[in-house]
Amino acid sequence: MNKYLKAIILTIIAGVVFAGCTAGGGNDSSADDLKEVKLGYPIGANDFIDGVGGLALELGYLEEELEKEGFKLNSQGFTGAGPAVNEALASGNIDFALYADFPGIVIQSRGIDTRLISIVNTQGHAGIVVGDDSGIESVADLKGKKIAYPRGTFIQKYLLQALEEYGLSEADVELINMTTDAEAALVSGDVDAIAYTDGVIANLAFEKNIGKIINTSRENDDWTGAFVLIGRSDFIDGNEKAATAFLRAFIRAKEYAVENPQSAYEIFAEKSRISIETAEYLYGSDDGAFEFFSLEIEPLGLDKVSSNKDFLINEGLIQNDFDVYQWGDNSYYEEANR
Repeated sequence: MNKYLKAIILTIIAGVVFAGCTAGGGNDSSADDLKEVKLGYPIGANDFIDGVGGLALELGYLEEELEKEGFKLNSQGFTGAGPAVNEALASGNIDFALYADFPGIVIQSRGIDTRLISIVNTQGHAGIVVGDDSGIESVADLKGKKIAYPRGTFIQKYLLQALEEYGLSEADVELINMTTDAEAALVSGDVDAIAYTDGVIANLAFEKNIGKIINTSRENDDWTGAFVLIGRSDFIDGNEKAATAFLRAFIRAKEYAVENPQSAYEIFAEKSRISIETAEYLYGSDDGAFEFFSLEIEPLGLDKVSSNKDFLINEGLIQNDFDVYQWGDNSYYEEANR
């Protein structure tokens, strides 16, 4: 009788030990234990986040840093650009948004409680491309011409500033709000020029060879935009470590780019389906220092975002003012650097 009882007890103990090993999977938490963090960002022809965010995702840093803090990443690109990302953020379908500061300003002005946790890039560039045989050589030659551009973006601000610099006003040209069909309109001659982001302009001129660049925001740093990471305050409260994990991943990606600039250009080229030369044009403005990947929320970046907010108000694109300097919270960057 004791022999059989002893065998039963040993069997139970073995089963408990086995169950504990298989359920625990060692020291690492299982995927089911990780809390989902949803990141949204605008995409074009390629499902790739531009800049340091894309680099952090491609190198696996975002997943690694989030998992260290008990989170798993769910990233989603939106073809509807900033407005589509804002809709998802406002409805709670995403927790963080990585995009230009203009849509971030718009959603905050609408009363959606968000937090600016990183100014990812302080030199978001734009440019103007025209047809090769257009006879247009400079911005001054755009008088009386049709220009396609995306309204309500930092490109609109850049375009108006560039026109003013060359002695033109909005009344001197015909501005056409256009996004998806701009390339076809230029090729067909329905418009004479396109003002758009640096990446789009470079792709048209250098990759597709259907136009030439006559101006970019590289002429004047005041014409550049900013790119930001914002998050829903109701998610960040209680999940502060997720915000810090994003910053740690971005810091690692910037360090990688500085130490391996050629490799970074190759990643940008492959994921964006452009040549190495075009990638170097887009990202090599400071010879591989990548200082424009600022990450920190500091006075220069806040001044730029605040100036862009004032532009949106003056143009009637937003109605409600707010304090950009109170919106930004640099504590996550500071914590990530400890």
